[in-house]
Amino acid sequence: MRFTRKYRTAGRLAVALAVAAGTGWMWQGYGPAASGPWTPPSGARCEAPAAAPDIVGQIRYDSGLVLRYCSVGAMLAQLGALEQPGLVRAAAVRAADGRWLPACTGHDCAVAL
Repeated sequence: MRFTRKYRTAGRLAVALAVAAGTGWMWQGYGPAASGPWTPPSGARCEAPAAAPDIVGQIRYDSGLVLRYCSVGAMLAQLGALEQPGLVRAAAVRAADGRWLPACTGHDCAVAL
């Protein structure tokens, strides 16, 4: 009678343990961001009323928050930031004639402001 060892089971166990150890190592420090009041970057927002002509861009969030900007560069920097006060629902820029246009490209940009 011949005795055979099954190395396949030991290999699968080793891979499972390695995956579990790697997942535990990567999971370390993962969690929600530090809570606290969110504030936009300093100097980026424009505190003028919504009808003011110096407002050139605005971002609307799902919570109802509307941030207005005096420069398109500051608005795009906020859109590219990692921290946001909510989900972005719309971003718009003001045209020369005073109309609000969606700040996106392409023909399928149907954002109602």
